[in-house]
Amino acid sequence: MVLSDKILVSLVFSTLLAACATPEIVPLLGEDPEVGVLLGKGSVDDPRSSPVAAARRLHQALVQQDTETVWALLSDNTKKALDERGTAIASSGRELIDESTLPGPGGTVRKVRYETIFFGPRLTDLKELPGDRAEGPGALRKVIATSDDGGETTVQFILEGDGWKLDQTGF
Repeated sequence: MVLSDKILVSLVFSTLLAACATPEIVPLLGEDPEVGVLLGKGSVDDPRSSPVAAARRLHQALVQQDTETVWALLSDNTKKALDERGTAIASSGRELIDESTLPGPGGTVRKVRYETIFFGPRLTDLKELPGDRAEGPGALRKVIATSDDGGETTVQFILEGDGWKLDQTGF
């Protein structure tokens, strides 16, 4: 290899390295939170970060039938309301979520889709309503859930000690 070829190869590699924007590694969406911790990054869907992030995570958990995550993303008031509703059929609120059921009048039990009950049919978008920006435990925020037909459902979230939680008591 001639000296000019070595210089040319050097210049090509230098240019390639200089063209790289950054060697920064970021966690992928849906990746375990531990990956973000290892990389020193927070997840964009961390329910502690915003009501919209909590709503996204809750909707995903409902669709994937992940009862543990769903239950963790419900406020204490919502859990209590579900537990009370479940007593009509000797069931807990968590069991209602797990079995996709809701007691009806006269001891009847109907199959439901909780993602539809909470967010409306065929969710396509979530956005936070502008308004009160109170911070700290007990702060309330509203999220608009838009369906594919343009219908909107207002969903309320409350900030509890470990993050934003769905706060709904009527079913």
